[in-house]
Amino acid sequence: MSTDSFKLILFTIAFIVFMALLFNGTFAPANVISTDEFPTVTGQDNPSSTNQPAYGDISKDDQPIADKAIKALLNSSKLNITPSQISVVSLSKENFPSSALGCEENGKSYTQVVTPGYKVVLQANGKTYDYRLDTKATSVNLCHTN
Repeated sequence: MSTDSFKLILFTIAFIVFMALLFNGTFAPANVISTDEFPTVTGQDNPSSTNQPAYGDISKDDQPIADKAIKALLNSSKLNITPSQISVVSLSKENFPSSALGCEENGKSYTQVVTPGYKVVLQANGKTYDYRLDTKATSVNLCHTN
């Protein structure tokens, strides 16, 4: 085996390990808020903390789903929003017509199959943010902003 082949194999292995760590969340950007930095009302005895989002009338069982959308909003690099500025307007479980979860983009193709997920509408600083999540809440996508 030549030296160049050996270097190519090592580079390929290093690249695969790096990508696995990147997509696993190990190499998160510095501005990402971890779950430790964003304690939620869920499971706490004192829900009147001043740095909490307003969950409105959603159930305690749905709060972890709303938290995923809230974290995505907080981690938006262009916004300077704190948890206490966020209100959950609505959270609904829906069946979307495709894997785009109701947020199709021109030029992209999606699997045309009924896809269960969640629609979470948040409000902060006078703007409304429509997030879509898959049922496992692993994929969180901003669909619309008003």
